[in-house]
Amino acid sequence: MKPQTNFQEESSPKREKLSFKTLLSYGCSMIGINGTATMISVHLMFFYTDVVVIAPRVVGYVMFLAQVWDAFTDPAMGYLSDHTPWKWGRRRPYILLGSIPVAISFYLLFSPPTSLSASGVAVFFGFVFLLFFTCRTVWETPYAALAPELTHDYDERTRLSAFQQVFATLGDILGTMAPVVLVGFFATRREGFSFLGIVVGIMAIGSAVMTYWGTRENPHAARKSELSIGQSLLATLRNRPYLLLVLTSSCTAVSNYTTIAVIRYLIKYWFHKESLEAVFFGAFFVGVFVSIPIWIRVIDRMGKKAAYIMVMLVYSVLLWLILLLRQDAYIIFGIAMVVAGAFNIALWLIAGSIVPDVIEWDELHVGERREGAYYGIWTLIRKGSIGGAYLIISAVLELIGYAPNVEQTDLSLLGIRLLFGPIPSVLLIIGMLIFLKYPITKQVHRELLQKIAKQRTGR
Repeated sequence: MKPQTNFQEESSPKREKLSFKTLLSYGCSMIGINGTATMISVHLMFFYTDVVVIAPRVVGYVMFLAQVWDAFTDPAMGYLSDHTPWKWGRRRPYILLGSIPVAISFYLLFSPPTSLSASGVAVFFGFVFLLFFTCRTVWETPYAALAPELTHDYDERTRLSAFQQVFATLGDILGTMAPVVLVGFFATRREGFSFLGIVVGIMAIGSAVMTYWGTRENPHAARKSELSIGQSLLATLRNRPYLLLVLTSSCTAVSNYTTIAVIRYLIKYWFHKESLEAVFFGAFFVGVFVSIPIWIRVIDRMGKKAAYIMVMLVYSVLLWLILLLRQDAYIIFGIAMVVAGAFNIALWLIAGSIVPDVIEWDELHVGERREGAYYGIWTLIRKGSIGGAYLIISAVLELIGYAPNVEQTDLSLLGIRLLFGPIPSVLLIIGMLIFLKYPITKQVHRELLQKIAKQRTGR
């Protein structure tokens, strides 16, 4: 008979509550992860096309190359984390160690040497960007894999995801608003972005320290896997619920990042109101914060699957309304940004709460818990989505004849609006159609835990 674990308790109806310290400490890392990621997704394309002034296609190609590289490093890091035997744990040490090179490479990313030629800047950007994403993998993959080990409760995972998204939003605000508000105080925009690279990098390290200090790993989860890295990857990709979630979340994430990355272009060239950037982005984050408790109640009432489908459907319709906005419709656009913030966070919140559930599906069929393997692919999606969005944006900007810092043609203005609304909308519809086949409900998940408990105790 196999040794009995505490998993039997986890399958009981009694709700498993996480302490406030655990929720707070775990969420803290998202300030650093999202602070750096959002400053990249919102400002990096604009920084290199309108400040450093290199061709949009160069940024798009580099981002795509980074995703090809991540296709190898993210799953490998997940496997390494699953098999790390350190006495400090198999997740937490990587969180701490990975944050330091993330901060350094992030600073370099927004500090290209002024002496370089256009081709030199492109090479510098490519090297540093690959370095940043590699270091981020060392931090983010083990961090994400820690979540399902903290609780097995279906509803408590929604609460954990909500705390995570609150801190993620704080990171989003940092990465979005700091350049908008502070860059103008410096002699040049390049100096401002470089300074913020230092500040955000230091805050990233601090957030990782908080997560390391305030969380503890579950010793029952740290069992040595008998699968090789190839077998582990194949087993992960055979998990049908996870595959459906991966395909859906890839569509929703690229949609989100495309909308976010083109906001500055829309404000500058369609509305001609760069002075209102802080107001518009502020409206976006008002929508995020106000809606989080509402979405938690919606998910609790509807279930994760139904809520996810509803959000994708409604948001996909609303995004088309950007084509109806006139260039002087500032107030209406401000309201639209509130709505965009609310639906943007809903897509991240629901998807994040679903991932741990599919890991139980895997354990029932494979007999092992392999959080690192799953979150290796999951972090690949998060980072790959930025690359996918930038590839779409760079291709469209090239197609419409975009030229920085000049009055745009009617075709260019139409292309920018299509990038904000209709193109992301199509991606959401594709994601929704895929997710209709997702099989795990709250009742199905409860039955999964009961079967796993019996499997572990040999009954």
